[in-house]
Amino acid sequence: MVPAVGWSYTNAFTLTFEQASDADHFSDTANSASVIAAGENAAIDNPPYSVKPEVATGYNGTKWLRTGNSDTTMYGVATFAYDGFAGGGGTVQDFEATVDVFINPQFSDPNNSANPLRHQVGLMGRWTSGNNAFMVFYSRGTPNYADGFGWRYGGSTATWGEFTTATLSSPRWVRLKTHMQDNIAQMSVDQDLDGTYDYISPEITVAVNPGQLALQSVINDPNNGSKQLPDRFAYWDNLHYVPLASVSEWSLY
Repeated sequence: MVPAVGWSYTNAFTLTFEQASDADHFSDTANSASVIAAGENAAIDNPPYSVKPEVATGYNGTKWLRTGNSDTTMYGVATFAYDGFAGGGGTVQDFEATVDVFINPQFSDPNNSANPLRHQVGLMGRWTSGNNAFMVFYSRGTPNYADGFGWRYGGSTATWGEFTTATLSSPRWVRLKTHMQDNIAQMSVDQDLDGTYDYISPEITVAVNPGQLALQSVINDPNNGSKQLPDRFAYWDNLHYVPLASVSEWSLY
């Protein structure tokens, strides 16, 4: 289902990225070199991933959203805010959102398998000023941090929590979830896409509502000045969003 032009965050929606125009609902205002494309079903990474996302465990779709970044100044970071339609369309307040994403725990330099490349993908509540209020993610090769699922809030240098230091054994699709209600955020991971959330963050007080829902991918070489990898991408599917009523507005009789 594709929201109508002019849609705002007051409506529930699901995007399965079956058509190219689904990508029009996202924008990366910080970086014009970011890549975002929907309606695809075959990975184009060069060299190919050891297990391509279209045949990886857990994939149950037919088309997806692909993101990446080729800008040398942005170090392979791409952050796409959903704004209802490119250029505007409301802000997010209390909500729950989930997205499926391809994880590659074997992501290494094809010319040196001992050199792990950075591959971080996450679902975030993003302040309109630019950074993330909170985020749930999988990280591989991030300097100074263990590989695995985690959460953070307040931006890239703020609080970082690790659900587990155990990495996945093979490439697969997982589901990330964020829940925001009355300035309390909580983030979760369904590692096996079986409806059970294996990792759940503590409740986090967020002083200011995030304003936007966003996807972020970071793909670079941390041992080479965080150089971007223009021919490597992240893959997403089944973005679901639903607004929530404020608990403070409920009444019991």
